[in-house]
Amino acid sequence: KQETQISNKNVFKIKPYNYYETNIIGNEDKLFQDLMHKPEYIIEIIALIIDIEAPVHIDVIIKKVLECYGVTISGRFKKSKILTLCEKLIHDTNTYCKDSYFYLIDGEELIIRTREDAKSVKNFNHIHYKEILACIIYILENENRIENVALIKKVRETFGLKASGSLIKKRIQSCLRRAVDSGIILETENEIITKGKKYNTSLRQ
Repeated sequence: KQETQISNKNVFKIKPYNYYETNIIGNEDKLFQDLMHKPEYIIEIIALIIDIEAPVHIDVIIKKVLECYGVTISGRFKKSKILTLCEKLIHDTNTYCKDSYFYLIDGEELIIRTREDAKSVKNFNHIHYKEILACIIYILENENRIENVALIKKVRETFGLKASGSLIKKRIQSCLRRAVDSGIILETENEIITKGKKYNTSLRQ
């Protein structure tokens, strides 16, 4: 898949989001049997999801594991078992978890992944804060000041999303607010966004 490199000393990358393609391997009864007696099958699925989609939210992992068995409702038991297997994976591989997101230790840090697929809108709330922050910084590298509304629109367009629903707007706004509170960006009384004192293109804060 095509990648776009941004002209910046730290090199932001924009590339399509890679999705783990779900294959139905059984039903709910088989899921229960695998959770109880053949967890290695599920651990393999989890590892593949993380390898393809990291950083990826735990809720996305659970949902995709269940989809492999044709299950749509997790339930406390299933969720707890899958979480336990995720924790086991952390101990046995180059995977780690922080703030409910799973990463690869040697994974790329500065990356913006486009999400043209319609199903991405439903999962927009699970896009990592730093991925949205990277997008905001990428935009501010090209525009020193921009109106709040225009910035939200550009973030959405950079991610390749055509929809402009309240869920997307709310998620971007929450990330903007976090960046403002952290001093990375500033927002004036008339909603103009500019670089803050702690603005840093490396994102290693």
